[in-house]
This record gives sequence, structure tokens and C-alpha cells, in this order.
Amino acid sequence: MSGAQAVGIDLGTARTKIAAAGSVHECASPPLSSGSATGIAEHVSSRSAARRLTRFLGDLFTGLVPVRPDRASVVFAVPDRWAVFGEDAVIAPEESQTGREFTRLLTAEVGFADARLVPGLQCVAAAQCRPGRPAGALLALDVGASAVDAAVYIVDGMTARLVDAAHSDLTSAGWRDSPSEVAAAAVRRLLERVAGPLLPHAVVTGGNATAATLAAVDAATTGRIASVRWADPTETARGALLIAQGAVVALSEYPHTVGVLAHQITGGELASLAITLTTEPTRLTIIDDHNDALPIVIRLNGAGPWLPAQLDGVGPIEPGVYEISLLPRQGAYGAVHLSGEDGESRHRIEL
Repeated sequence: MSGAQAVGIDLGTARTKIAAAGSVHECASPPLSSGSATGIAEHVSSRSAARRLTRFLGDLFTGLVPVRPDRASVVFAVPDRWAVFGEDAVIAPEESQTGREFTRLLTAEVGFADARLVPGLQCVAAAQCRPGRPAGALLALDVGASAVDAAVYIVDGMTARLVDAAHSDLTSAGWRDSPSEVAAAAVRRLLERVAGPLLPHAVVTGGNATAATLAAVDAATTGRIASVRWADPTETARGALLIAQGAVVALSEYPHTVGVLAHQITGGELASLAITLTTEPTRLTIIDDHNDALPIVIRLNGAGPWLPAQLDGVGPIEPGVYEISLLPRQGAYGAVHLSGEDGESRHRIEL
């Protein structure tokens, strides 16, 4: 919206942080039910709760934050479990029933010019973005009052993209579990699914991000990172502001185009081309005299020329008939999977 002022909001269980125009404003959050497992979703669970949140935010933007709501373009950090994976992309939090109601409340009731819901850890990842930063996989956790979210985000220059996540509640069968133990278990589950190197420093936020939690997270990574650090309490709000400003792009889909150079016979003519790969298998024959690594190419951000993918340590693939497909959620730039016709020859090639 032309003339709107970007604002990032992090509504925590205990404290609310609002980033705008180079400043972060902070105050106590409106109360939730004791031990609430639903977190901020409780604020739209009833009409009375929605009215309380509307009054709370309206009062903040009347007194504490020097921005008129109708001139504010807001990115609101929400729990990471609000984002779920579709077949090829992350389904945005505002697509859920709770997300739609929350967005409606922010625009129709509070009166913000526009509002976007972004996972809180994606906002934390956004705060790590730097121009020209090489792509890498960031492990980030939110160890809150009632739940743990662990996620891996690809941070690439000024973009942040979710590739996988694990979630746990801190209560089970009426008992409250140790935040450090629950966080460590979430990390182990997550990293069983995420292959490849991680960025050396993991980031942990949330009210239960204690020294014991950081030590447990470090141990659970089994040497795949060098250290774990606390996120600054304002990091989520500041990352949300960067997204609202357009300085960082919070991606929901794999941004690159990947292909394999091949020969194809069409109408009796032999043609060379790059076959674009998708998550659906494509049939590929590797002939006997092919002695080089598979010629995989990539268009970064889906634009520009085809570039040869850097396939360190990948040798030739034995001749045969394969199905080849793209794995967009594995590796900093994705990966390619080949499955032989014999059902036994399988290769995973990280880009």
C-alpha cells in the first residue's frame, strides 16, 4: 500500500514487541489461560477474547506506538505450527480457519491497512539475512511457555524459506515435561529428516530458552553445529519488520528451477535440451558411453541462464533407465533423486 508504514509484531505469552521505524516498543501481553496450549490462537477463540485483543492492539497504536493503524502494513509473527506443508510449498498461516479469522480481526477490527501472518521462526531467520550471504540451513527453535517449535530454514541472501519443522507440547497426560528434554527430542526428530550441513550457529528464542535448554539442543545435534545462541528478545519483531518493509522475502515455495541436460529424439531429429525437473518423476535413460557426472543445471530464483550445479564428490551414474525427480526441501538449493528401473539403484544428489 502506497504510503503505509511497515510494522512487525511479536505477541508473546508474556511480552509483546512491536518494531516500527527503527524502534522496538515493548509491553506486557494480554493474559492467556494458565498453561494455554493454543497460544495466541486463544485470542480469536471467542468474541470476548477477540474484543480484548482488538482493544489491546488499538490502545498500543494510540499510545505506545506512533503509527496510525490505518497507515500500518503489518507482519504479525504467529506460531510455526500454523504453517503446514502442501505437496510442493508451505501453506500460508492465513489460509487456515484460525489464520483467516486472525487476519480479519487485524484488518477489519483493529483497522490495520493490511496484515500478513508469518511463522515466528521465519521472522527470526529473516533477522539473520545479509546481502550476499551464501545459502545455508539455519536451525531455529522457539521454546515457549506451553510448546516447542523447531525448524530448519534456508537463509539465502535476503530470503528465508522453511524446509522442515517439528512441534511438541510441554504437557502430556496432565504432566508438565522438561522444556530442555522436549526441545532436544524435537531437534532429534527434525534432524533425522534433514540431511546435509547446517549453518554453524543455531538460534533459540522463547521464555524457556534457558542455559539448560541451549545445552540440550547442542547435544541433540550430535556435532552438526558449532554452537547455540539465545536470540535477542526483539529479534522476532525486528525480523517481522524486515519482511514488512520488503527488505527480506519470506518464501513459501522453492524459488529455483532445476533441470538436467539431455538428448531427445523428436520427429526423427536428435535435439539437446534442458528437461525441467519437478517433484513428479521424469523417465531418463543414461546410455553406456556417458562417463561424466549427471549434467544437472539450475536457474537461480527461476531467472537468468542455466548454470551447472556444483556437485562436489558426485561421480558418474551407472547406465540404465531411471526416474528422476526434484527434492525441493532437501539441501540449501534442493536435491535430485534418481531411482533405477531395477528398484535397487538409488541416488540422492544434493545441489
